[in-house]
Amino acid sequence: MLIDFSAANFKSVRDEALLSMTAQDRKAPDLRYKRELPGQDFSLLTAAIIFGANASGKSTIIEALAVLAELVQESGSYVRGQKFDQIQPFKLQPGMEKKPTTFEVEFLAAGSRFRYLLSLTRERVVRERLSTFTGKREALLFERLNDDIEFGARLAGRKKSIEVWPNTLYLSRAALANQEQLMAVHAWFAFPYQRPGGERRRWNRTAELALSNTVPEDKPWIEAFLRAADLGIEGFDRIETLGGPGITFRHLSENRASVSLDMAEESSGTKNLFSAAFLIIHALRNGTLLLLDEPEAGVHPALIQAILELFRDPASNPRNAQLIMTSHTASLLNPDLVRRDQVWFTEKDKAGVTRLFSLQDFDKKEIRAESAFERLYLAGKLGAVPRIKLSELMREGGSDA
Repeated sequence: MLIDFSAANFKSVRDEALLSMTAQDRKAPDLRYKRELPGQDFSLLTAAIIFGANASGKSTIIEALAVLAELVQESGSYVRGQKFDQIQPFKLQPGMEKKPTTFEVEFLAAGSRFRYLLSLTRERVVRERLSTFTGKREALLFERLNDDIEFGARLAGRKKSIEVWPNTLYLSRAALANQEQLMAVHAWFAFPYQRPGGERRRWNRTAELALSNTVPEDKPWIEAFLRAADLGIEGFDRIETLGGPGITFRHLSENRASVSLDMAEESSGTKNLFSAAFLIIHALRNGTLLLLDEPEAGVHPALIQAILELFRDPASNPRNAQLIMTSHTASLLNPDLVRRDQVWFTEKDKAGVTRLFSLQDFDKKEIRAESAFERLYLAGKLGAVPRIKLSELMREGGSDA
């Protein structure tokens, strides 16, 4: 499970932004998101939501975590000299493009607690560090500064003979070399991420998942999800077309006969929800983290709320999967649905810098556990809303007429 994550000098996140999944709101009602963990003196939450105006940086926060995961999973296969194209430093301040981007994540995997730090430019790894915990005591597994690597006594097995290049992560190379102790750490980063974008992009990703080896066992769960979502879909089937593999959806006609419709015949909301369904079911069945960026595109708010319910209910989430999503759906800001420590906001200042903060950060006397979060947010009392100046826009536009 994810404990916390931070990023700095990545896109609009110039200064360190920290998102925590630890349960901090002691006065929160029992909404069943909190998980007590054996051997740990803290509890973790199974869902968090980031709100904010357009272009405020909320998508950047979860993209940063997704980029870190991608680098861990894939950089071990990079060829020499290949750049880290995913790394995009803050561009609105001179000198920041020459400074490294830094990610740090703390998590639980295979019954142990780990902390992993990665600092890098587009050309090379500057620093990479992995440590583990025994109780509150932190122990080094390895630390890399440029090309020099120091190993801690707790890291057993093959380690010094694993070759790394400036543009490969030691953790990635170690996993490829079947370094047993680090493979579980590497595997934790294999969590799914769905970003907003065109339907074609979403559909391509869905097709990949639909035709992967995991689909046969997940298919009945996904079909049950689609039926429960009241989309009029009874199931889906794999087909072969001239353009390659595809999927059709089974509907019931008025006389209860099965009718197949192509993906192109379905609504945009159905396509988006179908795309997310694979990732949701995969996360719940495997107990992984899931990142969803604005999943509500074309989807009714009640369905987004139902997705949150799946992650908070131990019956549907027995493996403690976690969901982090960005959203504009203000109706989710309901004290009967979310706790203060689950709600996060992003704002940009005049310098274009994203600031990440939590509802938990506000004065507890002003924002109580039972306060009307949605009303306060829409009234601008919590920040993270657009400052729309349509009257100025019309005056400026009219001045050129």
